Amino acid sequence: MTNPKPFETRKLTVVAQDPSIKKSGRILTTELTVPAESLTPGPGGARVHVIDYDTRTGTLYKPRQTRLLEDLYEDISDDEILSNPHFHAQNVYAIVLSTLARFEAALGRHVSWAFEGNAHQIKIAPHAFQDANAFYSRNDEALAFGYFPGKNKWVFTCLSFDVVAHEATHAILDGIRPGLDLPSSPDQAAFHEAFADIIALLAVLQNPEIVDFALGPDAKEGKGMLKKSELEFEKLDDAVLFNLAEQMGKELDPFRNQALRNSIDLPYGNHLNKEEFLEPHRRGEILVAAVLNAFLAVWMQRLEPLVGVQSKLANRGRVVEEGCKAASHLQKISIRALDYLPPTEVNFSDFLSALITADADICQDDSVYNYREWLLEAFADYHIPPSSSTAEQKGEWQTPDAAINYGFSHFEAMQSNVEAVHRFYVENKKAFKANDQAFTRVLSVRPVVRTGPDGFVLRETVAEVMHTLRVRASELAGAGIRKPKSMPNSQIVDLHGGNTLVFDEYGTLKYNIGTGVTSGRQSKRLDFLWGEGEFAPGLRASKRFADLHRRAAMRQSVPATESW
Repeated sequence: MTNPKPFETRKLTVVAQDPSIKKSGRILTTELTVPAESLTPGPGGARVHVIDYDTRTGTLYKPRQTRLLEDLYEDISDDEILSNPHFHAQNVYAIVLSTLARFEAALGRHVSWAFEGNAHQIKIAPHAFQDANAFYSRNDEALAFGYFPGKNKWVFTCLSFDVVAHEATHAILDGIRPGLDLPSSPDQAAFHEAFADIIALLAVLQNPEIVDFALGPDAKEGKGMLKKSELEFEKLDDAVLFNLAEQMGKELDPFRNQALRNSIDLPYGNHLNKEEFLEPHRRGEILVAAVLNAFLAVWMQRLEPLVGVQSKLANRGRVVEEGCKAASHLQKISIRALDYLPPTEVNFSDFLSALITADADICQDDSVYNYREWLLEAFADYHIPPSSSTAEQKGEWQTPDAAINYGFSHFEAMQSNVEAVHRFYVENKKAFKANDQAFTRVLSVRPVVRTGPDGFVLRETVAEVMHTLRVRASELAGAGIRKPKSMPNSQIVDLHGGNTLVFDEYGTLKYNIGTGVTSGRQSKRLDFLWGEGEFAPGLRASKRFADLHRRAAMRQSVPATESW
């Protein structure tokens, strides 16, 4: 077989959700489209390499000796799905690579991993250990998936689509926004987990086989048709999301999908100040609930042309298609929003403004399906307002009104050079209200090219600027920050802040998104972190995604020190 050509793709069979979901008595599978890259045994590609080592048995599974991966499992049996380690390797490879491809397509640029030395490959261990757990590790440059004895057979987390996509999203998000791992507010600790759930669930809902399965058996009135009464908001909520939550991974309880189940049942209201919602996983369910409600509202609006005033039935295939399209577009908006978030000190309101701005920048006319309107309404139901809003531009970040000095700027250099952006920032410190004592560095400069649904091409440059200021607690008052009551004056405190600078295709600053190291958020941040024991010695070195997942699975209290 010849080497693949650039931009060629291949289709690979994967488990559509997990082995618990069956149709006509067989595990439901689907095909994923992934780049047709040249491979080494593993499979191992340019960005993703499966190394199947089992620490429990000390076994290194020998990979298939093939340089070009073909889909060998189109008609795979249920027994082989559960027992064949080569299929498990293909399953995780395809899901992780397709997740990465979705991010890069939505962002309009390549995404790097957050590994030392700019390592290009993430390693995946499908049978890493015997435990009901899975996690991403920056230090190990890896995704590790566990397995454990179920009621009648072994249960493999590597065969659950949402688990694999969730962990892949953690790794990708860490590469895009490494500053989200810094200790911060309850919102930032929850955001990593919630965002991974949102991307994973919207990926599942783009799978026609899964959406069709979740809708239940064909309606009695006609094969392949659904009654109009079954396409109301509450009915879709029960029929699709609740059904999906009930079916997804019964044997994996309570390891995962609590966000989906709890978010479905989460009533409207202000939960942000309740003590139980300070725990990161629990708090993240609020954000998941808002996005899922927006998804259902958009799906219903997309169904309006199918169900007229006189019609009592709707074509089942078209209902599924519109649901998948709504999930796909909402996932793209969510991914693009990352480029409109502050580098650190993120809260849920920031994410809402980022969602609205990301969509408005590339799709000015939102009158057809009203994605932005439904997002604003769904977040408002949970008392999450946008961080920025005017009467004319609801929820959008605003263009800086301060005078910006471009005298030392060079357009071409500003598109890729961190030194050029740093000089631009230093020359405009006054306009940015920057703290002169803080250590400032430019983390990244990323040119992007995105195409909207109407063919509109958006060219921007996104730069991240991070600020750090180390002070004693006795100096906080002088910076306008309230010291936690019991914190000693001698306590060393690190204050973090940052700005995301978004430039248009002419090098003009469109948005300055973020907060300084002495912003009004710092008082609440320090109160929270001090109360949770963040400043105790030795805690930072022991953090692991695995511990946070395990504690959440057992519904234990998770300390804020386990930041994302």
